[in-house]
Amino acid sequence: MEVYTINNLDGYAHEMRQLAACHINENYSNENLDTYISLNETKSLIIENCNGYDDENNLILDKDGHESAFDSICNWIFGIGLAKLASDNQIDCAWDSEENRMVFSVPNSENKYE
Repeated sequence: MEVYTINNLDGYAHEMRQLAACHINENYSNENLDTYISLNETKSLIIENCNGYDDENNLILDKDGHESAFDSICNWIFGIGLAKLASDNQIDCAWDSEENRMVFSVPNSENKYE
């Protein structure tokens, strides 16, 4: 399995955050991502998924770690986006005790999204 050494964690985190935003919304247009996930939070998610460090204290990351970190970053941004929509009353959210999960719906609508 191929592994990669990350010698510029700030640059890698910045790029991962940008790619995650574009993955969620292909029309993403340079909105301030710090309001969704900070660079430090992004770096923490990358570090959580790394395979260790090399002799120069650079992160080592394999494909699975990269994909897991990317998914975590996407989920974080998506979750904050949902929270912002709910706080602006653009969507409703509630806990479904029977299903043991959050459900989202458009106000005054029968449609629910999970």
